[in-house]
Amino acid sequence: MSNKIEVYNYQLNEDAITELTKFSDLKMNAKYAFRMLRILNDIQSLVDTMNKLRNKVFQEYGEEVKENSGSLMIKKENMEAANKELSELMMVKSTITHDKFDLEEMGIDEKISVKTISLLSFLFMGLEYPNEEVITETEVVIPE
Repeated sequence: MSNKIEVYNYQLNEDAITELTKFSDLKMNAKYAFRMLRILNDIQSLVDTMNKLRNKVFQEYGEEVKENSGSLMIKKENMEAANKELSELMMVKSTITHDKFDLEEMGIDEKISVKTISLLSFLFMGLEYPNEEVITETEVVIPE
């Protein structure tokens, strides 16, 4: 089993990004703080790419909502195709070429919430969820 960080796009939701930012603000050894900031930058790059592609799907299959200028809604006749593309996008797994963290080694004095650990389990050794069935899997490796 690899010690590299592997994350599915569906794990990179708004709550996870918020918790990751909070976690990176915790007092920790400079070595871990540096790694955490590098990982945070890599994850932000993944989120930006995912959002750009999600917006393309909405542009392709959607139409502008008249009441809310600038907002797009998927047309009823395109719902199945759009959902398929969006589901495939959410199931893309990326590998970030940084090692997972060992929480005990990090020596963080502050308590870490169950919510934080749950949302950021992909960052820590021994906290991975069991393999899940994926629709499609595309490996993206981000160089260090």
